[in-house]
Amino acid sequence: MRRAAELPSSVVVEPTYYVQFQDPAEEPERWHTIARVQGKERADEVVRLARGTYMRATVTTHYLAQALSRSALRRDGRLAHAEWELAMGPHREYGRALVDRAERNLRLGGAFRESDTASSPSLPGPEEEAWPRQT
Repeated sequence: MRRAAELPSSVVVEPTYYVQFQDPAEEPERWHTIARVQGKERADEVVRLARGTYMRATVTTHYLAQALSRSALRRDGRLAHAEWELAMGPHREYGRALVDRAERNLRLGGAFRESDTASSPSLPGPEEEAWPRQT
């Protein structure tokens, strides 16, 4: 792997962020690492989704969420644990789903940001008909 100092000057290296969430119903200050993403915009979108209800069937409390840089985790001695949670942790599938949705939202320019729910936005809503009526 080439270090940033070795890359050509035209290549922009986006910082790596680790997205974490905390369930207020669990022990205080217990953060679960659920995603590793490149770039602040992507990290912010995953945090936004984690704070909401996307991919959660029952919501009794809202999660707290944050994005930390790789260097901040390394400095605090928590990088190895964050990497372990991404590979083996119980919330890794949830994190992958949030990253997929965040990338889709960013690709589409945030078209579905207001309607992020557990249901697919491509399905018709109650005011729309799924199939044209035959007369």
